[in-house]
Amino acid sequence: DTTAVQQPLQLTMKSSHIVEGAEDITDITYDLVGFVMHLGDTAHSGHYIAYINREGQWTCYNDSRVTPVTLEVVGKVAPGAYLFFYRRAS
Repeated sequence: DTTAVQQPLQLTMKSSHIVEGAEDITDITYDLVGFVMHLGDTAHSGHYIAYINREGQWTCYNDSRVTPVTLEVVGKVAPGAYLFFYRRAS
């Protein structure tokens, strides 16, 4: 059973989940910088590909093929990703 991630491009940690009783702490936002997709029926068969954001340019890494992709493409495929990597927004 799989469930798509609804808002994968940005993650916000609510202050109430960070430290209980610390009212002076604000929410912390993280930006998606990469994710891994699995293509195939099971973890034992199929293929893994990665999408990485470097300096604002998204790129798909698929074995020997490295292809620039648009944010629109990322927004469409990221909800089905297997593993996400985030960086704290400045």
